[in-house]
Amino acid sequence: EIAASKMNDCDDGEPSASGTYILIWLCDEMEESDDVYEPTTTVTLDASESEAGSDEAWLTAWEWDLDIEVDSDSDGEADNDVDATGETYQWSTTAGEWRVQLTVTDNNGMSASEDMWVHVNARASWRDLLIDRNLTGNAPTITKTFPTIYDYPPLGPHRLSKVYFYLVYPQQDDFFGSAPNELNLYAYNETDEDVRNSSAITNEQRGSSYYSDCPSEKYCLLMQSSSGDFRQYYDGTWTIDIVNEEQHDTEIDEFRIELVYK
Repeated sequence: EIAASKMNDCDDGEPSASGTYILIWLCDEMEESDDVYEPTTTVTLDASESEAGSDEAWLTAWEWDLDIEVDSDSDGEADNDVDATGETYQWSTTAGEWRVQLTVTDNNGMSASEDMWVHVNARASWRDLLIDRNLTGNAPTITKTFPTIYDYPPLGPHRLSKVYFYLVYPQQDDFFGSAPNELNLYAYNETDEDVRNSSAITNEQRGSSYYSDCPSEKYCLLMQSSSGDFRQYYDGTWTIDIVNEEQHDTEIDEFRIELVYK
């Protein structure tokens, strides 16, 4: 028996009560100089509640297949690999989702298996950034990269459901005669193709009338990419640019990238 566990998200929102799976949230506070987001964690796979089939038997082996869609031992069967052993296993992994399988064997040679999904979501947050002014016609940018996974069988299904980009910045520049601020987001895939951008999102759609928790003097820009983007434009390492359209420096209160697999 694999022990299920579900973490609250980074805003302390509770997960769905339905379903049996392992859900991990990584909530990473980033430094300004951290331009590459590579979320990693250690997942505890726990089979300590497993029992033998009778009072006269006892378990002698616990074997873990860490991805039943991938044939790691190249024997032609994807769901019989022994990637790890032990009643519990500390698994170092990245953001993503995997279907793991536990096989237990007792002293009589009898075995049984069960599988469970493991989902690892991740959020990176940068705070108190400053983006340069646009004086040359080449708009200054702050660039961050992040991983995406969208695999089909026989390598999957490991499918990123959504990526949320969230940007909070002042509506006006207090140091430049209360000049209006204008920032936009541009997301690119590995081929540098512009997949999503926020240029069509109006200032009204960035304010407190749209987001109740957005301060009245701030803009709160939310942009989303969904699984269709990763299916059409391919997964891999993606890039997000914050672009300053105005001729003055602009402060950024917060910028977030949130990778949601479950």
